[in-house]
Amino acid sequence: MRRVLVDHARRVQAAKRGGRAVKVHLEVIGEVAERKATDVLELDDALMALEKIDQRKNKIIELRYFGGLTIEETASFLEVSTATVIADARLARAWLFNQMKRSERAE
Repeated sequence: MRRVLVDHARRVQAAKRGGRAVKVHLEVIGEVAERKATDVLELDDALMALEKIDQRKNKIIELRYFGGLTIEETASFLEVSTATVIADARLARAWLFNQMKRSERAE
C-alpha cells in the first residue's frame, strides 16, 4: 500500500512539472492535491530515514497504517508485546512528525 501511495504521489508531482496530466483550472483542488502528494513523498522519505535508525519502529508504522493491522496483530506478527507496539508507534509518529517538519522548513 505504501508503494501505491508513493507512486501516485510521484505521478502527481510529475504532472505538476508538465507530465501527461490534463490541466484543470480548479486552483483550490489543485493546491490540496499537490500538498497531499508532497506530504506522501515527505512521509516516504521520513520512513526510509526511520528504517535506517530503527527497523522495528518503521515496520510497526508500515503494518499499522499501510497494512491496516491492529495493535494486537502487529504485536503478534513482530513477536513483541502490545505495550511495545504502542510505545514504539508513539515514538515513531513523533519522530516522523519532527522529520517532516524539518523537511518542510528546509524548502
